[in-house]
Amino acid sequence: MDLNSHHGTGVSLARASAVETDNEPALAAWLPDESLGREDHLLINPGSLYTEPVPEFYLEMRRRVDEWFRERGLAKTAPASQVFKCFLFFGISLATYVLVITETVPRWAMLPLCMVSGMSLFVFAMSVAHDACHGATSSRRWANKLACHAYDLAGVSSYITNIDHMRGHHRAPNVDGIDVAIGSDVKPTFRLHPEVPYHHWHYLQHLYFPFAYAVSTLHKWFILDYAEIVADRWGLRSRNPKKVLLALSFKALTLFWALILPLMVMHVRWWQVLLGIVAFHLLPGLLVGLTFQLTHISEGNAFPSMGNDGRLHTSRALHTLETNLDIMPKARWLNWLSCGLTLHVSHHLFPEIAHTYLPDIAPIIEKTAAEYGVPYHKRISLMDALGAHYRLLKHFGQTPRADYAR
Repeated sequence: MDLNSHHGTGVSLARASAVETDNEPALAAWLPDESLGREDHLLINPGSLYTEPVPEFYLEMRRRVDEWFRERGLAKTAPASQVFKCFLFFGISLATYVLVITETVPRWAMLPLCMVSGMSLFVFAMSVAHDACHGATSSRRWANKLACHAYDLAGVSSYITNIDHMRGHHRAPNVDGIDVAIGSDVKPTFRLHPEVPYHHWHYLQHLYFPFAYAVSTLHKWFILDYAEIVADRWGLRSRNPKKVLLALSFKALTLFWALILPLMVMHVRWWQVLLGIVAFHLLPGLLVGLTFQLTHISEGNAFPSMGNDGRLHTSRALHTLETNLDIMPKARWLNWLSCGLTLHVSHHLFPEIAHTYLPDIAPIIEKTAAEYGVPYHKRISLMDALGAHYRLLKHFGQTPRADYAR
């Protein structure tokens, strides 16, 4: 497989081995700046983190997936229907925002419209920006770079988010010290790994998680992005101060349209504006929090630890299968609404594929995994996934006695 191609041309074991051992892989010209190292791609072994080479089952998966696209004459980037969805949800978000800020609707309708606006804006952002950071929105670099700024329009720094996502999540899911989604981004509110320090409030984390998830995007807006700039995580401030300045400029724009402009033009009290901001975040917070965490923090998933040599003693593809799951792989409506986040096995194995196609490749992954005797985790319903997440949160919330056993 040529990493610089969006039209699968088959997989070469020799090519895969060469890519994996190459410390400076060839740059993919269509990718945004923060993604150029291709740290999300499973044929890359960033920093020789994994001790095992690319396994045969993954090469066969890639061959079959490439063949599926080739037979249908499809590119792996976003189809027209996905682009339409992005504009549709942005239009809904903008229209509902205008209705509220111009006080065109009755007061009783404002909070529900704030919720619709927030949900629509974040579906728009995840639809376009998440795929774009993986080079899956377009085969043109300028289009992917532009699409990444959908995060910024939604109040979330694309620069910080892309770095965290590529270097701190896709490199090694469910590994404390690398994956920010189970570590620094959620500590000390949650304990999501056996090696995370225990606090007495974790005993209740299986009860308060819906409330915490509901304000997760609000936390990202006003706290987390700024905290990362101050902490200089991944060297994001010291390496590229111009991008930090741009990120802060977008943050200022968000504060203007979300807080200052409503206070200037609306006939409401300040606390009512703040209430509107909270309502704006409730649905997208739940969507992002649940889709990310239900697919990783679940019974049956692995929570590996680094070896004494600072490496993971497995292959990257097997690690991906053991630490992710797909939720209702056949439910296209769920994939459509979650922007592919409910199909995390499929996405992590093939991040360069637009989320529209994930339900099509999930059966290929499951069939190949069964043939090679490797795990493929899935949940057949939302309640099944929620229950598995709830039980594991409760387990990790107990006073530590022993390592988590799958």
